[in-house]
Amino acid sequence: MKFIAIYDTHGPVHGILDSTFSNMNAGCEELKNYIEIVKPKVHICGHIHEGYGMIEKENTTYINASVLNVKYELVNEAIEFEL
Repeated sequence: MKFIAIYDTHGPVHGILDSTFSNMNAGCEELKNYIEIVKPKVHICGHIHEGYGMIEKENTTYINASVLNVKYELVNEAIEFEL
């Protein structure tokens, strides 16, 4: 059996899908360090609404799955992905 690490946290990793409208990176630096050690296949978050999207970096797929904007209006589609 193959083990695949998937992490789901409330907030994003610092510098990845964490940019706010005021152009600040609001993600967690400690989480970034931990993710770099664990190297999960997927990391999913959603707290920073402006960071919605999906990117791949160093064999980890990062997903900010926030479907709401900063006014809590439903504006984004659900993100689908395959392992």
